Amino acid sequence: MRWKPAGCLTLLATLGVLQAPGSMATAGADVPGEARQEAHRLAVLPIINTRVLVKLHVRHESGSVEEKSETQDAFSLGLTTFDRDNLDLMIMEQVQKIPVYRLVDRSDIQAVLDERTLQTTQEFTAASTAEKGRLIGAEYILQPFLVALDDIVEGDPENDDFSSNVITATVGAKLISVETGEVEWVGSGKGRVRAAKSASRLAAVEDAFRVCLAKLVEHVNVTQGLSLPVRRAHSPKSAGKAVALSLVPGLGQYYADNPEAAKETALMAVVGGGAAFLVNHEKEWVRIASWVVIGVAGGTYLGSFISAYNSARKYNVEMGLTSEETGATEPAAVRAWMRVARRF
Repeated sequence: MRWKPAGCLTLLATLGVLQAPGSMATAGADVPGEARQEAHRLAVLPIINTRVLVKLHVRHESGSVEEKSETQDAFSLGLTTFDRDNLDLMIMEQVQKIPVYRLVDRSDIQAVLDERTLQTTQEFTAASTAEKGRLIGAEYILQPFLVALDDIVEGDPENDDFSSNVITATVGAKLISVETGEVEWVGSGKGRVRAAKSASRLAAVEDAFRVCLAKLVEHVNVTQGLSLPVRRAHSPKSAGKAVALSLVPGLGQYYADNPEAAKETALMAVVGGGAAFLVNHEKEWVRIASWVVIGVAGGTYLGSFISAYNSARKYNVEMGLTSEETGATEPAAVRAWMRVARRF
C-alpha cells in the first residue's frame, strides 16, 4: 500500500497534538491537581480547657433520685492527655475526608501553641483564634470544645455498685475565617454511651464529635454546592416503627434505646407464657395465680407500645435531632392510635 503525502501529514499532525504538553489530554490530567490547589488550608486546634456543665443523676434502688450539677474544667473530667490527643487525631481524620480543606500539619500547629500558650479559656474568642491561624499559616481554624456531660447512674456510685450507667456528652466546634476573624460556622453534637456498669466518658465525647462533624459536612455541602456523603452517628428513632416492633415483646423499646424496659417486657412475656400452661391445673389457687400473672404480663405487653412510642420521642429530643429529621417518623394512624391508648 502506498502512503499519500497528505495522509502522512495528517497522521503526524494528529500524533503531535496528542503528545503536545499543552494538549487536551494533558490538560484533562491536571484537573485533580487544580482541584487540590483550590482546597483551603485548615488548622484543627486541640480541644481547649473550657468550663463544662456536669450533671449527675443517681437513681437509688429505693427509688429515690439524687441530682447534682456543677461546672468543671474540661481537663478535669477524667480525660487524660492521651485521651485528648486521640480525640484530636480522630477529629483531624474526619475533617481530612472533606475535599475542600487541606489540613495544616499538627507539628506546625503545636509549635505555635507552645510559643504563644494560647490554650486557655479566657482567650477563647474568634479574634484570638484567628490570630493563631495567621501565625500557623492557615486560612481557616476549626476549634473543638466540650459543652456538657450528663451522667445517669442507677445503683450506688459511692460504693462503685452500678446496675446501669448512661453518659450523654455535648460538644461543639467553631469554624473561623482567619482573613475576616468571623465565625463562619458553629455546630454541636450529642453522643451517648450506655453500659451495664461504668460507661466511658471518652466514648461519649468521641460519639458526640462524630455527630458534630457530620453537621460540618452538611454545611460544606450547602455552601460549596457539593453532595458529600453524611455519615450520621445517630439517626432519628421512628415512633411508628417503635410501635410496630413492639408486636414482639420488648423489641420496640430496645429499638427506641430503652433496654431496661425491653428486658422487663421480655421477662414478663416469658413468665406470662409459662403461666399459660398452668391455667388448667388441678389446684384452684394455681389456676387463679396463673390468670393473675397472665393479666400482669398482658398489661405490661400493652404498656410496652406506649413506652416504645414515648422512648423514641424522648431519644430524638435528648439527642438534639431537629424537627425536620423527626417530622416524618410519626404516621397519622400511629398518633391516633396512641391518643386512644392513653385514655385507658
